Order: sequence, then C-alpha cells, then structure tokens
Amino acid sequence: MVLDPNGAGLALLLVTTRADTSAAVQQALAASAFDRAELHRVPDASTALGSLSGEASRRPFDCVLVDETDVVERVVATLRALYPRMWTGGVVALVPRASLRNAAELERAGAHNVIPNDPIVPDRLAQAIRGAVRISRAERDLLERTAELEQQVDEAQALAEELEQANEHLHQASIEAKRSEDRYRALVEASTQLVWNTDAHGMVEDMPHWRTLTGQTKDEVRGSGWLDALHPDDRARSATAWWSAFESRGIYQNEYRLRLANGSYRWQRTRGVPVLDDHGNVREWVGTLDDIADEKQAEEARREETSLVETLNDISGVLTSELDVERIVQTVTDAATGLTGAQFGAFFYNVTDRHGGKYTLYTLSGAPREAFENFGHPRATPVFAPTFYGTAIVRSDDITADPRYGTMAPHRGMPKGHLPVRSYLAVPVISRNGEVIGGLFFGHANVGVFTSRAERLALGIASSAAIAMDNARLYAAERSARAEAELANKAKSDFLANMSHELRTPLNAIGGYAALLTDGIRGPITDAQRADLERIRQNQHHLLSLINDILNFAKIEAGRVQFDVQAVAMHDALRELEALIAPQLLEKQLHYEYRSCDSGYVARVDRDRMQQILLNLLSNAAKFTPLGGSITVECDATANSLSVHVQDTGTGVPPDKLEAIFEPFVQLERGRSGTNPGTGLGLSISRDLARAMGGDIAVQSTPGVGSRFILTLPRG
Repeated sequence: MVLDPNGAGLALLLVTTRADTSAAVQQALAASAFDRAELHRVPDASTALGSLSGEASRRPFDCVLVDETDVVERVVATLRALYPRMWTGGVVALVPRASLRNAAELERAGAHNVIPNDPIVPDRLAQAIRGAVRISRAERDLLERTAELEQQVDEAQALAEELEQANEHLHQASIEAKRSEDRYRALVEASTQLVWNTDAHGMVEDMPHWRTLTGQTKDEVRGSGWLDALHPDDRARSATAWWSAFESRGIYQNEYRLRLANGSYRWQRTRGVPVLDDHGNVREWVGTLDDIADEKQAEEARREETSLVETLNDISGVLTSELDVERIVQTVTDAATGLTGAQFGAFFYNVTDRHGGKYTLYTLSGAPREAFENFGHPRATPVFAPTFYGTAIVRSDDITADPRYGTMAPHRGMPKGHLPVRSYLAVPVISRNGEVIGGLFFGHANVGVFTSRAERLALGIASSAAIAMDNARLYAAERSARAEAELANKAKSDFLANMSHELRTPLNAIGGYAALLTDGIRGPITDAQRADLERIRQNQHHLLSLINDILNFAKIEAGRVQFDVQAVAMHDALRELEALIAPQLLEKQLHYEYRSCDSGYVARVDRDRMQQILLNLLSNAAKFTPLGGSITVECDATANSLSVHVQDTGTGVPPDKLEAIFEPFVQLERGRSGTNPGTGLGLSISRDLARAMGGDIAVQSTPGVGSRFILTLPRG
C-alpha cells in the first residue's frame, strides 16, 4: 500500500473544540508536505458520527484525529457499533505530553497512535497519520476478506444444517440429501477460500486447496500429515486442540503459522464443526481456513508502538528529574545504545563556557574511552554533516557501502585502529530554539542491525535529551546569575555602609565646630557670620539625614536591621509626634491635628522603628503641602491590626505613580516648582520596616486635593 507523499486522496476528520488545535494541525500538515489531504473539523463525538455516516455512502474517512481522551473512547466505541462494515478508519489521539503514559489505555479504546499536542510536531503528526491510515486500510481489507469468509462459512454452516436435516429425514428425502451433498462438494471445489473436511475419525483424505497452498502432496496431507505443514512450535498445540474438539464433538478453533509452498510462514485461523447423521453420530468434519497474517502484523505493530512509547516515557521521566548535564548525556548514551541494539554509542555535544567560548565533549557506551582518544573529534564529513548540522537522520545497513563514505582525505573512511562499524545510525540532538546541541552516533560490526524502530527510539531519546539539556543549562545559568547578583548586591550594600560611615565622621565634626562658633566659644561673631553658620548647620543636618537614609537602606537590604518588638501604647506614641515636627509645621504655617486614639490600642512593634516611619510620613506630608495647609493624624483598629492614617492637603500623587513612590531612589515633584531635597529612599525604607514588623504601608491620593498614607501594624 503506497500513500501519496502530499496526502492526495486522503480524507481526515478532526474532532476538537479548540480552534488553536485545528490551526496547529493544518499548519503541521502543511509543514510536513501533507498539504493535499482533505481536513474536516467537528466539535464533538455526535457531530463526528453524523459526518461519518454522511460520508459512508460515498467513501469513509481514512483517519480520525481526536484532541480529547474521552471523545476518543466515545467516538471509537460508537463507530465500531454502528459502522462495522462501513468505517474502519484509523484514529490518532492528540493529548498533552503528561498524558502519554496513558497511551496503552487510549489504544485499547481504539486509538491507533498517540502523540503529544503541546506542541504538535509536523513530522510526527504526518508519521502518525501515515501509520494509522496504513493500519486502517489493512484492517479494512481484512474486514472485507473476513466478510467474504464469514459469508462462505455461513453458507457452509447452512449447508451443514441442510445435511443434518437430510440425515434426520433420510428415509423421506434421500434424493434431496444427495442433491445437497453434491452442492456442498461443488462449493468446496469452487470456493476461493480454503474449505476443508475430514472423515468421521478426523482423518484427511485430501485437501486440494491445502496442497496448492502448502506444496504438500496428496500422500503427505493424508491422515494427520497436514500437521507437518504447521510451524514446529505450533504443531503440538494444534494437534491437542484438534483431537480435543474431536473427542468432545465441539467446535474446533485454532490459530497457527502455516508453511507455504515458497517456504515462508503465514498466520492462519481455522474453524471446524462436526456433521452428524440422524443417529447423532459424527459423519464428517467441515471447516474453513483464513489468512490472518495482516491482522497479526497490525497487532504486533500496535504492541511495538505501545512498548516504544512506554519506553520513551520512562526515559523522559528519568531525564526530566535530572539537572546535571554530564549525568544527562551519559544516561542518554547508555539508554540509547542498549535500546537500539548497538555495540557501542557516542554522544558528541557542544558546550559554551562562561566566557562564551564553545567546545565539544563526548560520552561513550559499550566501548572504552581509549578506543576514541587517538582519533580526535569527528569532522563534518558527508557522513557526519547531516547530524552535526541537524539536517537529517542517517541510518545505514552498511555504511561502508554508502556513496558518502570514504570521500575525504586523509583516511578515506575509518582510520586505522577504529572500532569496526558496518551498521550505522546517527540522530541530531536539537534544542527547542533550533540550535543543534550535538549528535547521537551508534555502530555495530554486523550489517543490517538498526531497524526503523531503533531509529524512532533514538529520535525520541534525542528529543528528550534536548529538553533535559535545555532545562539543565537554564538551571545552571539561573544559579550562576543568581550567585553573581547576590555578590553584586552584597558588594553594593557593603559599599553604601562603608561610604555612609566614612562621610558621617567629617559631617559630625562640621556640625560640632559650627556649633562651637555659633555659641561664641572661639570669640564673638557678627550677625552675618551667625546666619552663615546656621546655613552650614542646616546643610550638615540635611547631608547627615541623607547619609542615614542610605545607611538604613543598606542595612535593610543586607538583612542587618535589628528589631526590639514590644507592646506600644499607640495614644502615647502618636501624641509625641507633633513636637518632633514642630519646626517644619511652623516654617510653612501648617495646621496639625491629632485625633486621639483609643487608650486601649496597643501595637506589637519596635517603638523606635515605628516612630521613624511616622516621622518620615509626616515630613513628606509637610514637604508636599502648600503654605497654610493641614495635616491630620488618626488611627483605627480591626481584630488583628491597627492603622495610623496621615492625611495632608498637599499636591497629591498621580494614579500611575502610587506604587512607584515606594521604589528606592524615586522622587516625584508633585507639582512643586523646585526640586525636593532627598534621596528618594524614605518611603522605600519605611515600607520595608513596616513589612519587617508584620505590617505595611498603602497610599490613597487625589492630585490637587491631597494624600492619605495608611500605616498598618500588628495588634498587641
């Protein structure tokens, strides 16, 4: 049976509810040069049955593609019940990769092949369709032949019944019995299927069709000689089954391998019944013989495919859990060498070092490393190039007879001392992004070792190896990047902490000497000098505040902030805040209102850190509130938490910046004409401190109206 390479003449039915699957299947068919196949899509099993019954009068679908497991079971079961003679198309199940372990169950439900749909690989889909179509067409031919045989068996059985009736009424219809017997003999001679008969003792006199099929002579067939044409392993079992049926006068059924005239063996199925006379005695045995070699071959193909999928799933499961590249490649090499039947195998793979340099490593199985060390890495010769470039799989029964072999100097083939290779199989290992990671190479000293199954196994293992190596490389890259980031972050934190300490010492000295001069310790000063010293003091204080912010930020990032958590009465803590920000309030003539908290409100926090957070929120409120505005502080509570609200009538925060203001080093102008002095760390530090104590900070704001910052703390 030959399929058109472009799928011409094929009718495919896709059962799926997902448009993306339909598109993926169409793209896969086009990509695999199967673009002339006719594809019909239906959403469910009932619609599928309607389509199949509608097409049945003209021609059946060659293959049904099903995208859901339960739909496979319903469609196949119903089709088998309703269309045993009209529909024998193949079924291909498209399932998630994680469901491939259920392939055997799907095949028992009627699927001829099971492939992953995440993603759909064009070549694999085309291969599955071809396989299903071939199997289905073979089954269709088998069914047609079986139908013919069953018709003949029915005729033979009907004839046997007529013979039985004739025996029962022999005294009344001897002439009719003779006519029926003659008709039966004519049917046996004219039948295209093999019909056989024996005498009452189970002995054969002659079977002309049998002799034609097996090449036995009449003398060789006579008696029980027909058993000699059976395969030696089937003779004893078949003889036992025959004589058991003979003794019980029951139906004889058996399957065996029959030696044909050309010396080959083919599977046959036989069925025979005894013909009784009017006294209930066996007069003769009649039966039929049907060739079931195609059916057996299809069963073996299904078993082989199921075994292959299960093997690949097992290997994929092992590789998925491994993140070390060296262990992955050795596991792959060992497994593939054993499963393909190779004497030895090698996995040459590319490695990129931390500086971007590329080089090739390899693993071996079935041969010592010394066997390859003197030959270096293989070059991209005509034999090796398809593998190294990822363009094709190379499988040869005898590589030394391949026209690509031995065309390049200096060796013109295998170098002296190389392991003997006749059978050759090589499969590229290709990453998900299309990069050729390396290649799997297998050899054997005998010819004709590697089958198509070995090729499929090697290809499946190569695919699993590519995924596992991609994952391992990503994992290694992530670990390396994380380690580098942690080192960089530590260096940054150390630098900020050291810088802050180095700057605070001279700034404290500047503040101290400015205070001495202002107090007249060094002698009297003028008003102008006093004003200049005040500016020095203010700038020294501002710089010290900035450095303290940086130092606090560095400590938080480094995880070196210590907390003294205790029960803090909120009313007492909030009442102290006004005195601490009084200079800022006075400078801008701001109205400050503290709405007293319930005296029973107690937070479980570090008192100093909480005060640091609230002073930062109040300082920001004062900074961004215009002259004459107002600031309000109030609190409320839930069963598990306390909230402090700092409300201002300032310029507000734009909606798209409500989260950005909590990021480090972010500063917003919020409508002011000049820049706001600071590092942009205050809110970031405050939120980090709040979260470290089990709380948080949120903000609500309306531009031009004001902002409300809400500090949430755990209740004590």
